Amino acid sequence: MTKPSTRDTTMKSRIVYFASVCIALPIGSGIAVGQISWRAVVLDNSMPPAKDSFGRSALADYQGGAMARSDDITWQPVVWHSSPTDYVRLTPPGWVGGQVNAMWGSQQGGIVTGPGDTQHAALWSGTAASFIDLHPNSTYQKSTVFGVGYGQQLGWVESGTARAAMWRGTAQSYVDLHPPTATVSQCAATDGEYQGGAVAFQHMEGHASLWHGTKASWVDINPPGAHLSSVTAMAPGLQVGYAEFDVESHAVIWHGSANSVVDLHPPGAVYSILHGTNGRYSVGTASFGGFGRAGIWLSYSPNSYVNLHGYLDSSFIGSEAYAVSVVDQTIFVVGFAGNSANHAVVWIGTVPTPGTLAPLGVVWLIAQRRRRG
Repeated sequence: MTKPSTRDTTMKSRIVYFASVCIALPIGSGIAVGQISWRAVVLDNSMPPAKDSFGRSALADYQGGAMARSDDITWQPVVWHSSPTDYVRLTPPGWVGGQVNAMWGSQQGGIVTGPGDTQHAALWSGTAASFIDLHPNSTYQKSTVFGVGYGQQLGWVESGTARAAMWRGTAQSYVDLHPPTATVSQCAATDGEYQGGAVAFQHMEGHASLWHGTKASWVDINPPGAHLSSVTAMAPGLQVGYAEFDVESHAVIWHGSANSVVDLHPPGAVYSILHGTNGRYSVGTASFGGFGRAGIWLSYSPNSYVNLHGYLDSSFIGSEAYAVSVVDQTIFVVGFAGNSANHAVVWIGTVPTPGTLAPLGVVWLIAQRRRRG
């Protein structure tokens, strides 16, 4: 099994991103970081015990990803209900395994795997029986859904190299977004009108890219001075992801053009990546030396990064956050944490209701004493 890593180090023609959904907090401004009470739930502490898992998508108080229990030969596509004992496996009959990469409305998107090296783009509506095979035709060896939204499924197909792809619920709806002369392309997100991802050409690493439904509409939004970049998630008028200006990644946002880029790299961080956004809040990871630490950016400021890794127990050495959703005053952030294996995690934050907020300075000092670096 290929495991998600807390740091990807491949360089040449690299295009890597992580699909996610991020939903705005239904609370007013002025909530201090320390006033949100957080706890972390490891989602694979079920019976039989899991040997590996990761979370990649969120919708309300549900989380999507993959899990391999001790009796599984590979990862299984899973949707959890914020609990290690409350989950649904989506592996359809005739398939060996798979993973859920994205969720939107009633849909879950990802992949299913079969004997040998078979991998098909997959779409579900909450059950294994609802599975729809989006693999276009036998021309392609593999296909992947990495993002869903607004009736679209985004990803890529493979026949030697990856080609950006879009679907609208059926295999027959497949649209090839691969620009002419490109060597590699992948699509990961949509705002309902535009699609985002990355494209590489010969002698050029992956560049953050936008499409408007066709390969001819492709636009390069690689930031000036960056040699590598990718769009990982979108909201109307906004794209988020990362860019490498020297050696390490910086979390960045765009507003539709290369020159609109804003660097959200936290002060003192070695590298940072954004994986998801709703147009206001973003999730991802940042490293301050060593492995990455899952976090939330509460605004479009580098200083707004909040470290969630400190709410895990000390056995975990790295973590990443991929998606966030909100139900009433509760925030759900899903991702994974690593030690000897990867473990799906949901961080659950409780926001005080109006009228119960402690003075900002007092709560902030308490939070600093309780959290680890």
